[in-house]
Amino acid sequence: LAVGVIFLSSVQTLTGMLQGIGKQLVPVKNLCIGAVFKVIRTYTLTGIPAINVKGAAAGTVCAYLVASSLNLMAVRKYTGVKFDITLTYIKPGISAFAMGAAVWSVYRVLHGFLGNALATVAGVGTGVIVYAFLILALNGITEEEMLTLPKFEEASEIVKKVTQETKLVYSKYFSEQTGNKVYLKPENMQLTGAYKLRGAYYKISTLSEEERAKGLITASAGNHAQGVAYAAKCYGAKAVIVMPTTTPLIKVERTQSYGAEVVLYGDVYDEACAKAYELAAEHGYTFIHPFDDLTVATGQGTIAMEVIQELPLVDYILVPIGGGGLATGVSTLAKLLKPNIKVIGVEPSGAACMKASFEKGEVTTVSPVSTIADGTAVQTPGSKIFPYVRQNLDEIITVDDDELIVAFLDMVENHKMIVENSGLLTVAALKHLDVKGKKIVSILSGGNMDVITMSSVIQNGLIQRDRIFTVSVLLPDKPGELVRVSQVIANENGNVIKLDHNQFFTTNRSAAVELRITMEAFGTDHKNRIVKALEEAGYTPKIVRPNL
Repeated sequence: LAVGVIFLSSVQTLTGMLQGIGKQLVPVKNLCIGAVFKVIRTYTLTGIPAINVKGAAAGTVCAYLVASSLNLMAVRKYTGVKFDITLTYIKPGISAFAMGAAVWSVYRVLHGFLGNALATVAGVGTGVIVYAFLILALNGITEEEMLTLPKFEEASEIVKKVTQETKLVYSKYFSEQTGNKVYLKPENMQLTGAYKLRGAYYKISTLSEEERAKGLITASAGNHAQGVAYAAKCYGAKAVIVMPTTTPLIKVERTQSYGAEVVLYGDVYDEACAKAYELAAEHGYTFIHPFDDLTVATGQGTIAMEVIQELPLVDYILVPIGGGGLATGVSTLAKLLKPNIKVIGVEPSGAACMKASFEKGEVTTVSPVSTIADGTAVQTPGSKIFPYVRQNLDEIITVDDDELIVAFLDMVENHKMIVENSGLLTVAALKHLDVKGKKIVSILSGGNMDVITMSSVIQNGLIQRDRIFTVSVLLPDKPGELVRVSQVIANENGNVIKLDHNQFFTTNRSAAVELRITMEAFGTDHKNRIVKALEEAGYTPKIVRPNL
């Protein structure tokens, strides 16, 4: 065992030098297991020293279990993921014993010709090759399929070529509202209007020239589309983007402005994605998945690197969830850099596919989805990224569309920033946190919103805040009544913006006609004062839904 430990230490050092720490964590561990087994088994056969076979077997089993447990901790440390028992114990066992068998077989064949020393060396070399083949074949884990700290560091440097610096913005307003210190990460200020450029650019940077030359294709509700289109333009590659028919016009036009070909298909992302795969198969395009791709997720996770570098004492990071790519990158890197940090995912109530998946313990599809947060209207989260999200997210909060409307108004009035509905998920979620005195970062994922949608959201936000409201009053149909009502409202500083006079409310016009008055107020208290003044003036005001 002592000789085995010396050998495995040398192997681990050499592997780290050649491949970089984190690239082959599982293979390194299994090399250790195989090495210990090999040393015991070889020296038992040759009688140098004469170790009891039963003792050797017991030592091998103990070494295997210890190494497997160490691997479990190492993988969690360097990737943030807790792998299942098959990956941690069973497959390494197969590889380790196959390696031992290879060492034994080669040694028995060659020791009569080469002698013990050379036969042992040949056996070890063969065993290592057999081990490497089996562990990679069984586990199928490559560097590209693991979220590791070196990869995040590499991505952070690469994305700086195309991203703008988005310094944290301290929010006095939200801090006072929640009793915490709230900071905003304004990814809506990126060149393409959203964080998606990070993952798209990093992914395309890792492709070969041949893969880029085939042309790139993706499906997106808009932000990933712009990220891929811009990154493809940087690399001189063709880009085809399949977008749902419900995508805001501004996102479609901006995607086209980067030179991409846009195909509108389906009502939700999942339908557009199926079409994109179809076109990729037909034309041979290289598909860039918007979220179920660990390389893309690594690029998105660079946000966490910037947050923690700028605010090392951050306690909570709130991250929006659609398919889960952003949440995967941010939560995994945040836990690698700061294990005690809390990372909270936020989904719209009408499209909470990740929450449903969490509850069932497996990737789950929700249908139908209905939300004004079009960028996160996803039916099924990514299967590749799900283990990472499940391991590293501490909680998932869902928010209603009405909360997003109010959050939009708050952002415009208090920070003079336009943030799209998906990006507002983390702002709306602030009031759901049952904590005080914490440093919280809300990631504003994007700001691509068309003017018509913006107008509608503002209008509904003013109505929800009682800044605009409508009352219905019944008046006698005679001169002077309209002036009298207007004076009551004016005395309370109400501002009338619309009047609807309905003489046909009843068959007896002289008895009563309906007057609907839409007006501006400073808020709920002011609205209540106006209503009370109308009641004191002898009217019976009834609150109705404004029709602007």
